[in-house]
Amino acid sequence: MQPRWATAGIFFVNGMGVGTLLPHLPYLREQLDISKGVLGLCLLAMTLGALIAMPLTGQLLERRPSRSVVRVVVVFYPVALAFPLVARSPEVLAGMLFVYGFANGVFDVAQNAHGAALERDLGRPIMSSLHAGWSLGGVAGAGGAAVAAAAGLDPRIYVACSAVLLVALGSVFAARIGDPRVMSEAGAGFVWPSRGVLLLGVLAILVMVTEGAMNDWSAIYLREDLAAGADVAAAGFAVFSAGMACGRIVGDAVVARLGFERVLRGGCALAAIALGGLLLAGSVPVALLGLALVGLGISNGVPLLFSAAGRTAAPGPAIAAVSTMGYVAFLGGPPFLGFLADSVGLPTALATICVAAGIVVLAGGHAGTEDRAREAAAAVGAD
Repeated sequence: MQPRWATAGIFFVNGMGVGTLLPHLPYLREQLDISKGVLGLCLLAMTLGALIAMPLTGQLLERRPSRSVVRVVVVFYPVALAFPLVARSPEVLAGMLFVYGFANGVFDVAQNAHGAALERDLGRPIMSSLHAGWSLGGVAGAGGAAVAAAAGLDPRIYVACSAVLLVALGSVFAARIGDPRVMSEAGAGFVWPSRGVLLLGVLAILVMVTEGAMNDWSAIYLREDLAAGADVAAAGFAVFSAGMACGRIVGDAVVARLGFERVLRGGCALAAIALGGLLLAGSVPVALLGLALVGLGISNGVPLLFSAAGRTAAPGPAIAAVSTMGYVAFLGGPPFLGFLADSVGLPTALATICVAAGIVVLAGGHAGTEDRAREAAAAVGAD
């Protein structure tokens, strides 16, 4: 197996873990009998774990090969995934989600740093296809959750079996991902992000808040606001991930043809229109179609931004900085939506996400052409 496809397999493992856990948030809320706001606080603990892990992982990658970090986290991550569903109180759930968030933060930075280094070695864009592996993993995890729910399988059993499978898959892929080096031209140690990296981080915040909202609240929106069954609610995340996967499979070729700005702004325009449309329609079939289109529109934003960060003089810390900023929105946005939903309802809370995508459409032009975006990403080497 070539390192490129083995690395895509690592992304698949991470995406399948997310797709396995997140569709079960309605189950956790029902089992613990907690409000959306309390669930939001538990998700905030997951956010905190990830945000602590990301900069630490960036510094670790200055001293250790990305392959070594990936080989450890592919075992730790599924173990952390298995425990939230057995929580007996919101406090225990928050603690378990903190550990899961920490593991996911390490995994995210390590896999993206490895992918960016491999892309650099190959000399051609591959990040969109690697992230397609993540989306396909999300489809597999959420699709399996939907099938398990339809069959009446205990969610705890499904998640435990998925965790065992992920350890096996991750170990096989990690042995074949190659050994591109993630090394800094500026030396190790903490470095404050440059203006170019901060620009990429701001764009990541705006892109990833939409993705995070769909990940964490789409199943609950379908289940509680549209009265869909548990199997259909789980399928909502699956169709969103499928839309992302389709966009990412063709993303490398599309970006090469149309450029950074057109793909980023056009995709976010599609996401904003689709999300607004599904909320206005208020029907299950339209919601499922809309989720697929939101996934398609937002699909290439993260790969573009992480790829740009990976071309800087200090790729490990740069990817960690962009990841951390983006995941403030990706993981921190959903808890905020939980608090807002308790006050104004989930559909209105989700409507605010259209604003973030709209800002990228309006302000994305200030990132300039593809060449200017690359110059911004490379600015860390000149600052």
